[in-house]
Amino acid sequence: MKKSVISISLAAVMSFSVMASGFSVIAEDVNSIVETTVIEETSSQLYTITYDLNGGKGILEKHNPMEAGTEVEISIWILEKEGFFHVGWTDGENTYKRGEIISMPEKNLELKAVYAASHSVTYDVGPEVKAQGYFGPADIERIATGETIKLSANVYSKEGFKSDGWICNGVYYPLGAEFVIPDEDVLLDISWTPELKLIYDAGEVDGVVGSQTFVFINYKGEILDLSAPTRLVRIGYKIIGWYDKENDISYQPYGRFIMPDTDKTIYAIWEPKLYYLRFDPNGGVGTTEVLSKIYDQNLTIPECSFTNGDLKFAGWEYNGNIYQPGEEFKVHLDSLTGSFKFFAVWKEDIVQETIFGDIDDDKESISNKDMVYLCQCLINDAELTEQGKLNADLNKDGQVDVADLAILKQYIMGDEIILGK
Repeated sequence: MKKSVISISLAAVMSFSVMASGFSVIAEDVNSIVETTVIEETSSQLYTITYDLNGGKGILEKHNPMEAGTEVEISIWILEKEGFFHVGWTDGENTYKRGEIISMPEKNLELKAVYAASHSVTYDVGPEVKAQGYFGPADIERIATGETIKLSANVYSKEGFKSDGWICNGVYYPLGAEFVIPDEDVLLDISWTPELKLIYDAGEVDGVVGSQTFVFINYKGEILDLSAPTRLVRIGYKIIGWYDKENDISYQPYGRFIMPDTDKTIYAIWEPKLYYLRFDPNGGVGTTEVLSKIYDQNLTIPECSFTNGDLKFAGWEYNGNIYQPGEEFKVHLDSLTGSFKFFAVWKEDIVQETIFGDIDDDKESISNKDMVYLCQCLINDAELTEQGKLNADLNKDGQVDVADLAILKQYIMGDEIILGK
């Protein structure tokens, strides 16, 4: 329905007035223009869509006549035509896909079916996969030249291999790749990639507990996160990374790694741990410092700051061994559960009388036996006791040497000398 607007020019307009006593009509001359709207009802123009099957057959949409600008869906149905595939429609100027939404133009549409050569797509997964009861992705019986499809992303496996894509006419396509249908039937053969070993190795080091290596199976080009630092265990050390010796590249634990096309060995990067050494008073009183040291390094045994009444400090006991202050101690363990705790050793402070010349500390008379024993000690064939060292310092110069041996010899030969002066 449409509206028409008409302007009318009048030379005169009748003016009316009503008197109280009666009715009168007075004519007045006026020049004015009056706009008058006249409603005219007209029919809307409707347009139609017709389809030409162009030698094909099948179901078609039926459209009622419609006004220009109306949105309409082109027929979605696929027509059948031997040797061809129905790809769309054309009005001679524009080509439309099946099911495309268009705005109706101000004209009737005559759409003619468009066809392209029809081909098939066949997947061949090989006898090993079929023997497992799998027959591969569904084949496509009919598809037009130039159409784009996504190849199957299904992964298949056989002993020592897994699938990584498809091969068509000697060209490799990855799983899920886009593929344009050529002007021929398509045969897609499965592509196999071999299993590859990623070997983690502790390296030529000591103290490894459990396995020296462990292995993961990966595939060429696979992107993966390297292993956690806890897969290999070494006493006193922790893993801070992995080392590709062949390419001189270091990786962090969990670092991103791309699998090459061959087996690969990477080696643990070890860092010594920090250990704390504690000193127990073992009945004494007082305080002492907790010491720390890197594993496999030497520590100087500290002095004892504890006291224990009248008892005398005799050293630090660790794992059955007694260590004296000033000695070097290597921070080393024999097991994962070991720790470093030293216990003070106490003994009675017995003052023993020094018997000069009693080299072997047997509390017997001084004789040639003591002289022989001193000779052995001087050439390191024997060892003096703590008391024996005091007894052998005949000239009281704080050390035991050949001078003390000469004095002892004189004494045994009967010279009137006093030992220890």
